[in-house]
Amino acid sequence: MAPHRGCAPGKGWIFETHGEALFHAICQQDHEGIVAKRMDAPYRAGPCNAWLKIKNREYSRRGAVEWQG
Repeated sequence: MAPHRGCAPGKGWIFETHGEALFHAICQQDHEGIVAKRMDAPYRAGPCNAWLKIKNREYSRRGAVEWQG
C-alpha cells in the first residue's frame, strides 16, 4: 500500500488500492475517516456523486482538540 502525492488540490495522499486496509489503519490511529473518489471520474470541485466520505464511528476527536490547542 504505497501512497503517492498528487491529489488535485495539492493536499493529501492518493492510494489506488487496498481501501479496506487503509480504513482499518486510520481507525486504529483514531482518525476521523477517509474520502474516496471513483478512479474513472475526473476531479471536480464541489458536490458530485464521484466522492464518498467513509467515517470512523469510533473517532474520539481527541486529536482534533489537541491540534487546535
